[in-house]
Amino acid sequence: VLRNLYIHDVDGNEAKGSGGSGGIQVDGAASRVLIEDNRIEDVSRSGVWVQGRGSVLRPPDYDPWPSATMDVVIRHNTVLRVGGDGIVPTGTLGAVVSGNTVCCGNLRGPLTGQTAAGIWTFHANGTVIEHNTVYGMRGPTSDGTGYDVDFDQDGTVLQDNYGYDNAGGFLLMCTET
Repeated sequence: VLRNLYIHDVDGNEAKGSGGSGGIQVDGAASRVLIEDNRIEDVSRSGVWVQGRGSVLRPPDYDPWPSATMDVVIRHNTVLRVGGDGIVPTGTLGAVVSGNTVCCGNLRGPLTGQTAAGIWTFHANGTVIEHNTVYGMRGPTSDGTGYDVDFDQDGTVLQDNYGYDNAGGFLLMCTET
């Protein structure tokens, strides 16, 4: 449980994903993760990044995925002024991202092979993204969208979210082809 933290002025590795830096970075074999009621501002790469342990081959949504990180809840956080992404759960099964506010991301602009969005998921099954607000994302040469339903996932639900003033628009939807 990571709750009621004030995390600010983190400068570090600009790499996206495992090994990168951010306000809250959860890498590897962790389940039953609750990240709530935190304020994260002025951080290098990501506000909240969960790099779950899901195996390289993700099964379809209707098949079991015992290697996935389960019971991840990211709720009621405020993420302000980040170099890249706001909130990202990956390698997860049934993650919930709810009631968060992300403002002013992708401030470092396009780094080689890296893009950024406010709230998005990748390599995941059954993610629910709801009741969030994302605004002020920069771009559009590097996403800059409020929300991103990226490839390598099934069963994602994006509902009751609000986004405005995002250079890349409200939503980016990706496929594997």
